[in-house]
Amino acid sequence: EHLIDFSQLFKGLLCNCPEEWAKSGKKLDMGKCCVRFKKIEDVALDVIGKAIKRTTARKFIDNYVKVRDSTPKKGRSSKASS
Repeated sequence: EHLIDFSQLFKGLLCNCPEEWAKSGKKLDMGKCCVRFKKIEDVALDVIGKAIKRTTARKFIDNYVKVRDSTPKKGRSSKASS
């Protein structure tokens, strides 16, 4: 099984991607932000291509930073070490 991480595209940038995927006739097996598939033929590459094309580099980076900064850091204490 393979995974594609779409966290930056699906979190607010591509609200209609699941609907477009359904129109492609391919099965969407998606978690919170990843798409699972067994072979590349199972992926709606046209939908992914359109999603990437619609997202400017600036918009992608801004969203990435927003998501990164709002995600709790694992293994780190919230208090500074002395």
